Amino acid sequence: DIDDTLIDGNESVNHGFQYMKELYDEAAMRFPLHVVTARPREDHGVVMRLLRDRGCCLPPDRLHMLPTDLYGKDLSHVERFKWNTYVNIGKAHGGVVARFGDKMWDVAHVETIHGALQHVHDADCYVFRDPAMKGTVSYKLPGMR
Repeated sequence: DIDDTLIDGNESVNHGFQYMKELYDEAAMRFPLHVVTARPREDHGVVMRLLRDRGCCLPPDRLHMLPTDLYGKDLSHVERFKWNTYVNIGKAHGGVVARFGDKMWDVAHVETIHGALQHVHDADCYVFRDPAMKGTVSYKLPGMR
């Protein structure tokens, strides 16, 4: 995720977000990183520049963005997009080590968001390993209320 995960509401890596930037840099030396955002795909170039200008270098094909025609529509589209992208990344790399984000759709199995993990709120921090995600560790960061 990008917003309230790699950058704050002012699109900055300040106020604690510098630690996620440091983690990003360390992880990038060891793993292929993918960034999955619910920002509209038509803004791909803008988001690539935003990430680059904040020091988060990423190959263009590893920035996954919500199809523009789904942007601003029902949130179930975001949940399904984030989940399907996670599954595809796992297939491409033989698994996913970790997921980070401020919303449950960034980190949880699509079936548990409104089920077993519905008790986790946006403002909560929650670290877990869901057996259905085959070893992926999920880091739900505290989000905005």
